[in-house]
Amino acid sequence: MKNALILILGIIIILGAAFYLHTQNFFTNKSDTFPKLGVVLPVSGDVDYGTETSRAIKLALEEFNIPKRKIKILDGNCDKETAKKAAQKLIKSGYKFIIGESCSGGTLGIAEIQEVVNGDAVVISSSASSELLANHPNVFRTNSSDKLNIEVLADAIEEKGETTVSILSDSREYAQSFAASLSKVLEAKNIDSENFIFDSSQGSIDSAVRKATDKIKVIKNSGFVVIPQTSVDAVNVFESIRKISDLQIYDAFVSASSPEVVVDAIGNDAEGIISVGSQDIEKLSRRFREFKTKYTSRYGSPMYDSYLLATYDAVTFLYFITKVTGKNNPKKFSQYLRENTFKSGVDFALENGNPIHRDLEGYDFDKFGDSVSEYSIPVIKVIRGGKSVRL
Repeated sequence: MKNALILILGIIIILGAAFYLHTQNFFTNKSDTFPKLGVVLPVSGDVDYGTETSRAIKLALEEFNIPKRKIKILDGNCDKETAKKAAQKLIKSGYKFIIGESCSGGTLGIAEIQEVVNGDAVVISSSASSELLANHPNVFRTNSSDKLNIEVLADAIEEKGETTVSILSDSREYAQSFAASLSKVLEAKNIDSENFIFDSSQGSIDSAVRKATDKIKVIKNSGFVVIPQTSVDAVNVFESIRKISDLQIYDAFVSASSPEVVVDAIGNDAEGIISVGSQDIEKLSRRFREFKTKYTSRYGSPMYDSYLLATYDAVTFLYFITKVTGKNNPKKFSQYLRENTFKSGVDFALENGNPIHRDLEGYDFDKFGDSVSEYSIPVIKVIRGGKSVRL
């Protein structure tokens, strides 16, 4: 009888200890420190990168064993007001951490929400790149700002000896903010520019190209800068230009139309097109190669490689840092991101001792909350012989 009582008491002590450890999150694989994750992406309409971004988020959640109930995805349609309303709905439902939008216009809409302005909600985008987002302290980006791309693009135009350029830009907010910023940088270099705006219809594109060509056809040192919103628009603009002009083309938004997409679409006519984009992360990052292999085995080869890595990293930051700051404390999360650096080769550890250098190599955030990852440094590529070649 005595032995039985001792056995029962021992079982009670073990169960009690197990319950205590569980409540204190000692079992990290089972601990519930990951926040409810609201996601706003273009999952309808004519912008297609929302599909790949949502897949990358889901794969990242699987890797960290985060249950599907933690995530809710709403359509932002790459539209400022639509994305804003979607994010407001999520925040009111208790989602204090938002990933999205894919487009700068949509993200700017989310950034205006009062809870985001106050820091009661945090936004992380893996693809919105407008310089205007730097004005919003509770919006972070795991991709780089357009500021660097614009500077590199302007340098390339100057080095080619251009004295004037015609900017062909999509009518949406992202392209217009890019065009305005580029014009200012070019003006400082004494390079004249004029912005010709188009919508997604072929008639509008052809009209903008004709107007731009009429302006610069008598000028020897001249070129086109193309700032599309989608890869389809980019190719349509390139095709329209090639019908009537042999001027130099600069592709300012490589994420919408990678050089490979342009080559596949217009063949030999793509020869000489210059693109500005991030470094070749497939060669630089083992972690990206592993993640891309996982993505490809599930969904096929992705179109927007660099955003896959940035999306995975957005979830990774949430996973590790909320273990310290808590799943309901966006202000502390925001502070933590700004005050710590995540540099390649540095064994940075969180307060609980979890090393994260393996998962977050080469990262830091500047004072605007923008990534300055070594993988985000823009480079110039030119299409030669049917391939994009880094200059």
